[in-house]
Amino acid sequence: MEILAIIPARGGSKGIPKKNIAPLAGYPLIAYAIASGIASVYVDRVIVSTDDTEIADVARTYETEVVRRPKMLAEDNTRDYPVVKHVLDTLHARDTYTPDVIVFLRPTSPIRPKGFVDAGIQCYLKNQKHWSSLRAVCRSPITPYKMWHLRGDCLVPVVSDPEYPEAYNAPRQELPTTYWQTGHLDVYSLNSLKTHRSVTGPYIGMFPIEGKYVVDIDTPENLKKAESQLRLFSTEQIDYPNNMPGICPNCLNHITKCMGCTQNCADWQKEDSSVEKRNHGGGVLNDPSDAFSRFQISERRAAKRAEKRTLTAEQAAEIECTAEWRNALEPEISKIQGNRIQCRSKTKKSESAIQPTSSLR
Repeated sequence: MEILAIIPARGGSKGIPKKNIAPLAGYPLIAYAIASGIASVYVDRVIVSTDDTEIADVARTYETEVVRRPKMLAEDNTRDYPVVKHVLDTLHARDTYTPDVIVFLRPTSPIRPKGFVDAGIQCYLKNQKHWSSLRAVCRSPITPYKMWHLRGDCLVPVVSDPEYPEAYNAPRQELPTTYWQTGHLDVYSLNSLKTHRSVTGPYIGMFPIEGKYVVDIDTPENLKKAESQLRLFSTEQIDYPNNMPGICPNCLNHITKCMGCTQNCADWQKEDSSVEKRNHGGGVLNDPSDAFSRFQISERRAAKRAEKRTLTAEQAAEIECTAEWRNALEPEISKIQGNRIQCRSKTKKSESAIQPTSSLR
């Protein structure tokens, strides 16, 4: 089974210019998603999809392949499906490469616990007969049953549920638990993507993550919050890019620009051991030309496949057992899985209207 990780990183963010390579605790933001993809036992290949030259250069410096997408697939209203389709079409045309499972890692949710991605993939593979996709979620801090939008000059409830009439007037304790998608992880099969022409499909499995790992970076304030949250964890607790080159603390430029920096950067490299590495990435400023060649990337992929084949039962059990965030919400997962038949019967008509296709085109 071939598993592909895709990291979407367009260059035209509005709240934070070049958001996906904005500095976060000494590393470009995208480095955290790349670290999660590379650390996964199950992921065979990591691809960054971007329209931006600078983001592409940073990704290549982090030993990651890049698929350049057209500007028309990097607009504010661009959805995930055409981006994923473009990556798959490009890899098929260029390398005759077709994955079985796609893992989607958003850079804007950078704090992932160690083993979280592997545990999510494992959970999806066990349930893919019932689920069209898996998505990371956390409990909603505010219930959407008490949210509104404007229609003309009147308030209209966001959620209209016949099982909870006038839910906006009900006590919070009487309302169902709701979840918010965090962006840490999506998993789906190529077959589901083709069949439903969607990155989720109709049957979405939940994979819970604790709120302490959740931050969605859209503004400078979110970035500061993420910095504060990162201080709560050691590099052994989360997927942290501590073995990768960081951002120069003197010029605060990205690693791809630091090569032309002043002598200060050279001095920093020499004195690196005397500085707390966590603050600036702790890596030597590698030349971007040292990025892996496609041959080297293929070698790394082959080694990873061999490692996956030799994964012992004890190691597999350890990956699953370390998922404390999942165990904490196991009763709720079981309840949702128990309602699966009812959910499927409600959407049976809509499913029958979807015609499977032989390709994504």
